Amino acid sequence: MRSFVPGYDQDVFVSYAHVDDGAYFDSTRPDESTGWVATFVRYLKQELAEKVGRTDAFTVWFDTNNLRGNDTVSAAITTKLERAANFVAILSPPYLASRWCRDEAHFFTERFAADLGGRVFIVEKAPVDDNALIPLELTGRRNYRFWYPDRNEQPRTLGKPAPQRDEIQYFRLIEDLARDLHSQMKTMAEGPPNKQPSAGSAANGGTVFVAEVTDDLEFHRLELCRYLEQQHALVLPEKTYPLGRAEFEAALDSDLARSKVFAQLLGPIPGKMPSDVLEGYGWLQFERARRQGMQVLQWRSPELDLAGIKWPRHRGLLELETVHATSLETFKKLVGAALAPLPPSARPCGTGDQPLVFLNTEQRHRDIAAKVRAVIGDRAAWAEPLRAGSADEVRVDLEQNLISCDAMVMVHADNVGWARAQLRAFKKLAPRREHPVRTILVIDVPADPKPELDFYLPQLVIVDGRGDIGREVSARLAAALQL
Repeated sequence: MRSFVPGYDQDVFVSYAHVDDGAYFDSTRPDESTGWVATFVRYLKQELAEKVGRTDAFTVWFDTNNLRGNDTVSAAITTKLERAANFVAILSPPYLASRWCRDEAHFFTERFAADLGGRVFIVEKAPVDDNALIPLELTGRRNYRFWYPDRNEQPRTLGKPAPQRDEIQYFRLIEDLARDLHSQMKTMAEGPPNKQPSAGSAANGGTVFVAEVTDDLEFHRLELCRYLEQQHALVLPEKTYPLGRAEFEAALDSDLARSKVFAQLLGPIPGKMPSDVLEGYGWLQFERARRQGMQVLQWRSPELDLAGIKWPRHRGLLELETVHATSLETFKKLVGAALAPLPPSARPCGTGDQPLVFLNTEQRHRDIAAKVRAVIGDRAAWAEPLRAGSADEVRVDLEQNLISCDAMVMVHADNVGWARAQLRAFKKLAPRREHPVRTILVIDVPADPKPELDFYLPQLVIVDGRGDIGREVSARLAAALQL
């Protein structure tokens, strides 16, 4: 078996505490007796094989024979480290308690200090105490967190004692790590080692800052980051921030200055509130982003009961107009749309540089149109259908609005025939447009009975009209029209 990266014997060196790989089942039956680390390595190899294309085109090594000496890392281990391209540390309390593990991290980072780049990866098998002394070599690296807090706020390790088929987060994290390792291996194999992507080169999909979150939202944050990276966005921060306020703010401001959009996931608890950050890190990150004048997009679960939030200051953060109470899937697309550059062919054609929004509603829904007008303010021009005049005048005015608007807002209640007629008219007139429409928002207003719209256009988005219509429509228009 040969390595993927020329000049190295091991593409990946896995450093771990042997107590973290204890067998959970009968040791006489090896097919049922794999420890956590061995299982992790097996799945990691499988994912890497799928990305590389062959099982024998790369090497992953971890110590299965306890080659460490009594006091220090043995010569056999140091030889492996000297010939390793990348270093994966299985971080846990036993890892930090092991002098051998700390020595391995120190040896690798010191050996390759001149071109270390992104060659160190941290897998958090279990949480460590807040006051635990984490080696400097393992700080500021991208973490892959394989634990979560349960309903009683007790930490639980994914894949323990063995990963289950429905434990999808475990396998997603393995896939994420394999993808990032493969990317690093390709970088080292193809050109100058460890050339890190710059904001300019990696931001062809835009640069977004995804705020740090509380433990209960970490998996949601990883899912958002994964989605944005697949859209070729550069996701910041790339490293863990120091917790001291001054150092945290300095690193935060530097990353915010490089970002186009600030995205934040919020839950029922404020998280850590040390003496120098009494409002919590959620507020701190939001305030710094607002100070820089960034576009802010925040999310919370629509099932979250704000009345039950016992921290008034945190409840205030959850009640901001920039917070979207929607599905995470919808929020992911909202952030992606905010990052998308405006195509040259889709420049706004409203008054001056302002886009034109057509509020295409029936007379009985003018109250909803008024809410939309209120949230648009002076950020865009708007037009409603002509309400008086001859049939020809009304028809011509409608056609001109459908041809000229940059976005259209409609209401779908019980008159499905009217809504479908407007969409058919828009589709018929589309060839006469000078630029493609940016979005068509259909506000779904509750009605009983409720006929289905059953109409599809690529730009059509359904907005839930049971909640804050103005806020949701405003956010979607802002994302689509770059308001």
